[in-house]
Amino acid sequence: MTRETIRCAGQVVLAVVVLAGLPGCASQKAGLEVLEVDPQLSIVLERGANSAIFVGEEEVLVVDPKLGKGAELLRAMVADEAGGRDITVINTHYHYDHVRGNRLYPEARVITGAYTREEWEKGGTGAEYPDETVTDTLVLDVGNEKVLLVNMGWGHTLNDMVVQFKEREVLLTGDLVFEGRHPVLWGAHTVKWQAALERLLAAHYGAAYGGEEITVVPGHGPVGDIGAIERMRDYFADIRAALDDEAELKALREKYKDYSGLLFLVSFNRTVKVMREELGGGQ
Repeated sequence: MTRETIRCAGQVVLAVVVLAGLPGCASQKAGLEVLEVDPQLSIVLERGANSAIFVGEEEVLVVDPKLGKGAELLRAMVADEAGGRDITVINTHYHYDHVRGNRLYPEARVITGAYTREEWEKGGTGAEYPDETVTDTLVLDVGNEKVLLVNMGWGHTLNDMVVQFKEREVLLTGDLVFEGRHPVLWGAHTVKWQAALERLLAAHYGAAYGGEEITVVPGHGPVGDIGAIERMRDYFADIRAALDDEAELKALREKYKDYSGLLFLVSFNRTVKVMREELGGGQ
């Protein structure tokens, strides 16, 4: 595969170019914005969170099946493509915008990180406890693709998991990466989160991965490349280095002024507050 940056509907998208085709833009499919990597792998954008569908010979994988109407539309899309195949649902973490859609797959096997039942229920998922949890790594062999699930530990939540389609060089980070947005920090630990991002960068730049870049699908925001992980890492590193310097914090507010958030709940100031609380032993 090769890659190139293309412009789709006014947005710059890092598209995967399959050997026999042209770069693809996100298009409407079943009422959803879909970026087709190839005939088997589709990235389904937002309407809760970014999701993925992989159609194997005997099994269909659904990563983060959204919530509300988005979940229903995604389920209809899966139904169209699944046929009689078994379905496995993968949750990158337990927040409701990633797991509420689980209820639409009552016969599916559900896999997530190594949350205890108490942690899962306390997280307010509104979803049944998963069938299988991943403490370290798990490889799913689905014919012509090997899907690597890696528990990155405590970052955005206690057991954030990333999902890598190894043959297609596509990585879904869940909410370890917010692209162009301030991160949600409910139950997060930013020091450990930043360390998890460093491990991801080392894995995908280093010898273990052959030094090749990958396509990165953040939990929220546009699909891109390894730079999405770098920017999330740098966001934490920049603010952490400036916590005792109001002039530098002011400059960083300007740097990140275009990042979206949610009033006082998700914002630059909220990130500063959480980081200071961590320094004071609050987490």
